Formats: sequence, structure tokens, C-alpha cells
Amino acid sequence: MNFKYQHYLFLFILPSCFFSQTGPAGVGTNVTSTQQNRIWYKADAGVFSNAGTTLAVSGSQVQQWNDQSGVGNHAVQATSANRPTYRLNMANGFPALRLNGSQWITSGAFPSIANNVGYTYIIVVKDTNFTAGTNGDGSGDYIIDRGLPGAEANELAGLKVANTNKYGFQKRDGGGGGLGGPVSTTTVSTSAFQIVDYRQTPGGTKVYDLFVDGGLEGTVSSADANYVPPVPQIGHHYQPGSSGMKGYVTEFILYNYNVNNAQMNILNSYLAAKYALTLASNDKYAGDTPGNGNYDFEVAGVGQDATGSNTAAASSISGGLEIVQATAMENNEYLLYGHPTGTNSLNQTDLGGISSGPDLARWNRIWYLDWTHIGGTSETVNMTFDLSDGGMPGTPSTPLANYKLIYRAGLSGNWTELGSADAVTGDRITFNAVSYTSGDGYYTIATKNNANSALPIGLIDFAAEVCEENICLSWSTATETGNDYFTVEKSFDGINFEKVAKVDGAGNSSRRLDYTLTDEMPYDGLSYYQLKQTDMDGSFSCSKMQAVNFNRSRALKVYPNPNHGVFAIELRAFSQVIIAGATGNVVLNERFNGGKHELRMTEAPEGVYFMKLISGSKTQTIKFIKN
Repeated sequence: MNFKYQHYLFLFILPSCFFSQTGPAGVGTNVTSTQQNRIWYKADAGVFSNAGTTLAVSGSQVQQWNDQSGVGNHAVQATSANRPTYRLNMANGFPALRLNGSQWITSGAFPSIANNVGYTYIIVVKDTNFTAGTNGDGSGDYIIDRGLPGAEANELAGLKVANTNKYGFQKRDGGGGGLGGPVSTTTVSTSAFQIVDYRQTPGGTKVYDLFVDGGLEGTVSSADANYVPPVPQIGHHYQPGSSGMKGYVTEFILYNYNVNNAQMNILNSYLAAKYALTLASNDKYAGDTPGNGNYDFEVAGVGQDATGSNTAAASSISGGLEIVQATAMENNEYLLYGHPTGTNSLNQTDLGGISSGPDLARWNRIWYLDWTHIGGTSETVNMTFDLSDGGMPGTPSTPLANYKLIYRAGLSGNWTELGSADAVTGDRITFNAVSYTSGDGYYTIATKNNANSALPIGLIDFAAEVCEENICLSWSTATETGNDYFTVEKSFDGINFEKVAKVDGAGNSSRRLDYTLTDEMPYDGLSYYQLKQTDMDGSFSCSKMQAVNFNRSRALKVYPNPNHGVFAIELRAFSQVIIAGATGNVVLNERFNGGKHELRMTEAPEGVYFMKLISGSKTQTIKFIKN
């Protein structure tokens, strides 16, 4: 199949695929409860250059940062001059918001936390330069303060640089008393991201704790009056003219209760794995190391500590695997798990060790499970594979004995069957009472008869490669169940995607099917392609992105790139040149003869621009950056 299509660069911008979320790492919930995740900002999701419709690209200013907790308390900066800058590849390939001392972003409302239940703040931050104050004054660079300037309240639950080069948890109650709080022993790093957590434990005498990189570093107890946590403001003191941080923020999490130590350890292990950070203590997950395959994506877990437990982690935040404690864990026992980023698919080749069946298959997505066993009782968990959350939507069928939980100790080798499924409910397959004695290693689900007990849809591969003046795309499926259509998408930055073409699926199929598509108008330079598969019921999943480096420089050259608004273009022939900003605003639309031409955009704002060349029936687009 060879699909030709029209290219509308400035019209069709699609968000990348994602699934619904609950509490980060399986801690807390996104529905109203006494243990709720009230705010969750992360720079790899929901960052916009306007009021929530245009996703930010590298170098653009951030007007809105959407809350991923489900509460919908988005952070906003209405003033252009005070907006943070969006930067890619700042922490283990993940983006971050850059703040320069006079930029910040503020939650749109109070987090609605009662005055007697405590709270927990967690942030991943890197200060590149700072000025310190103390916890008893308003000076020093503020990482988190209260918002709503001009309507100051007494309540404080802030984080600042204090005591020359330390982190300070600055608290104050509603009556204006109790100003102060714990200070870290670890110094503020200007070269690496750090995880900073702080919480209040409620009571007649309140306890304030401050953690850095997994370690408890300061505790203060005070008989403060009850108070409601204020509106969080990230990156600046509540007064616009003073005390802003200079550095990067990549994730911020807020809970409406004092997260227990087991949950804190799980959260810190999740963040350390995601951003490739080293915890000073309490790292409960080893699957993120290179030797174990860097299974550092969507890490979640369960565990127990003297202060409390985390008994379940939902499939929606772990790529399709839910784990629930079946028998209680001892104190300091944990099970954390994660997988490598990328699409899920059906694997019908790497099946060694699985007992014979008429049509063997397994999920290509594998989780590394890291058990921490102390002693005493033999802890067990129930493991549920959710087909929709795993990117393989469909309805499983009996007999249960066809579905197998499989395990191996290393990255390769034969699999071991740990047991058959105990229940099928909707699109969820459950294995009960899985014991820690199976050991650390690699776990996934298999079927002995994919024709009758399917693990739908089986995407074998997706490829994108340069072929002469085009990009040739191809993919294959081993099986299809309820498959409506495919959408091929492309992107300059791996975040903002444009529709290339829609291709009908087969509906239901039990044999290999091959698909091809030609993009006759590819982007110039490095770009990314992904395949989105949509079922009859509207559920969808996305493939792993494929990077392509396409060079059509003989038709159009732009240099220098980046530039400061003065640059040259070289054209091979008479052409129309259109330059537009990242939001689609056209700043130039002129025709030029072939040859070299100097252009000036000194009055245009800094940011990402797209230059579109139209020459006869040929169209080419190049991205450039004005600093």
C-alpha cells in the first residue's frame, strides 16, 4: 500500500499517546480519599506554551503545566516575562522547566487539604546558582512558596535555600506562629538533580521532616496551631520582586496526608530510577541498573515499614501490571517493579522453557521484580495483567490453564512457568499468591494457545527508514483482535505529533499481516515516527518511537542554526518560503529566486520556528531556533 496525503504542518498537531494515571509509583490515589495525590506535575506530560492547547517544545515559554493527579489543579503563569522555559533531555532523557530567578509557575487553586491531616511535598530539582537565607526570614531563593501575591496568608509549607547552602523546609501556622523548620545536612547541588521530600505529621505536637535523596536529614517538633497548606508556587517567593530560584524542576508531587516511610521509599526509588539519580539511602529498586537492563520506566511498588505500608500498585501507572499484597509483609520488606520504555507487542519466538501448546506466545513487555525479604512469614502478592493498560486491548478467554506467569533470572535464557491464571475478569488476568521465593528477575505473561486464549493485538515490529526522497514505513501484526485502524504519526521533538496517514486494520486476524506506507514529505533533519493502533471500542496503544535522520539540504539550507535572528537561506530554485512559530503564527511569507538570501527576524521572540519551502509540487520543512 502506498498512501499519498497532503501535508499541513501548522494545522494537525497531536499529543503523544498516554494512559490514565493514579498515584505516582502506586502511592495514593487520584480519587477523593483520605490518602490522595492532590497535585502531580511532571515535565514529560501536559506542558503547554499557551492555555492548554499547544504542547511546549524545547525553548518555548511555559504558560500552563497540567496536573496529572486527576484533580485538575493546573499550574499557570499568565505573565509572559515570568514564564519558565521548557528544555528537553535534562535528566536521563526527560525534559524540565528552566527558571532564571524571575520566573515561576503557580497552582490555580488551593490543594484543598484539611488543617489537621498533614501533608507531603516531593520535588525533583537542580539549582544552578543560588542565594541563601534562613528559615526565619523571607530572603534566600525559594523553590516552593505560597502563591496568590497580594493576598498573603500566614500559612507556610515552603522549600528554600537556607544556611548558606542547604535546603530549608520553612513552615508557619495560620496564627503567624512557629516560623522555622528543619534544614538539610546535604548541600544544594549545582551540578545534579536532587530529590527533596518534606512532610508534616499532624497532632497536638506536629512533626516536620525533611528528606534529601532518600535520607531523613532534619526533624523539628512544634506545638503549632492547625493550618491549611497554601497555594503552591514553584520557583519563587510569593512577592514577585525577590527570591527566585535559578535552575530546573522536572517533577512535583503533593499529597493530602503525611506519606509513611514505606511509601516515601517507594516514591524516591521511582524518581531515582526515572531520572537516573543515586539515592543516599533506602533505594529499594535495582532493576534500573545497566547490568539489569535499565528497567527504569513506570516503576511502582508495595512495601511495609514500622510507620505504615503501601499494599497495592495499580496497573495504570506501571504499564499493565497490578500488584497487591496477598499476605502482609514484615517491616522493611518491599516489592518494586518496572519495565523498559517502549511499546508492548506479542512475542512468538523467545519462548524457551514454556510447556508445549498449539500456539505459544507471550507479551514482549517484561517487568523486573525486585524483592526485599527480611524474614519471618513468606510474603506473597497477587499479580494482575491488565490488557488495556498493557497496550494490548482485548478480552481474554478460558481455559485459565492456557495463561501462564513466566519468569527467568537473567535478561535471556529459558523461562520458568510459575503457575496458571486464577481468574479472568473483563480484560484482566490474575495470578494469586505469587511468592518472594521465585526471586528477583524478569516476569511476564504467556499463553499456550493464542488462537483461543489470546493476548491481543500482536504487533511484531514497526520500522521507519529513508528511501530516496521519502520515508518508508512498515509494520506487521501476528494477530489482531477488534483492530479498527492504525494512525502513523511523526514529530520534530518526540512530543508534538502530526498525523501522517490513517490505515484500516483487519478487525480480527490470526495470521501475520504486513503493512507499508510512504511519507513523501518528511521533515528535514532528525524526526520521530510512531504507530498508534485504535480498537473498535476506541481504546488505543502506541508503538515505540522510531528516529529517522533525513537530509534534503540541496533544496534548502538554513544557517547558522540556532541563530539570533539574522541568518541565510540557500534555495535551489524559485520557491515560496513560509516561516511560522511553534503556535502556527506566520512571521514571513515571501517568494525568492534560487540562490542565497539573508533574512532578519530580530524583532521576533526567541523560540522554535518552522520554515516551509514550496517549490512546484515539492514541499520541505526545516526547524530552526532563534536564541
